[in-house]
Amino acid sequence: GRFVSLRLLLINTVTGVTGNMALYIPKAYRIADFARIRQFVDRYSFGLVVSSSDNEPSASHLPFVFDPDHADGSVLLGHFAKENPQWRDLDGRRVLLIFQGPHAYISPTWYKASQAVPTWDYAAVHARGVLRVLNEPSAAHRAVDLLSRKHERFGWTVDALPDTYRSAMLRGIVTFAVHVDHWDAKFKMSQNRSVEDRRGVVAGLRAEGDELSNATADM
Repeated sequence: GRFVSLRLLLINTVTGVTGNMALYIPKAYRIADFARIRQFVDRYSFGLVVSSSDNEPSASHLPFVFDPDHADGSVLLGHFAKENPQWRDLDGRRVLLIFQGPHAYISPTWYKASQAVPTWDYAAVHARGVLRVLNEPSAAHRAVDLLSRKHERFGWTVDALPDTYRSAMLRGIVTFAVHVDHWDAKFKMSQNRSVEDRRGVVAGLRAEGDELSNATADM
């Protein structure tokens, strides 16, 4: 049915079967497991929405959440500040979403190999699809509620606000859904190196001791 067909489309575009790759991904770094991609986006959900108008690029840093009404993970919800001009001509147009994960400088001194150069390891997911502005009065409330339910740890809820104040705040945002039809996932984590070199990279990152280095080592 439609669900199966959409999942096949997502898997095919991730693995590059369509031959239309927007992100350069050597085979060793390409991630084709959609469950892993979805988990990554869910964890690193503060993304970048990129569009173009009149040959000028625009970008906004925004939090995203998967729409639970689409169990296949094909729809992401977000919202712009109403005063942000980027949204005004995006309804029905294609956009690029970028989700950045851990990244770190890799010293060649961590390798067993005697001759090597520095590099940078990182993980990122790109999603492309059609953006639809959601004009229904309930859309903004739902989007904020889903975001706060995901991230809030101290008991705040949007419904706890006084009606007048809540309505005024929600009128200040523009909610949208991105219907994703193409995923590119690149986890460049020294997979092209030998087992000994990769162990050296992990040890080197652990020795750095900072949160970002440890998160990269965990990848």
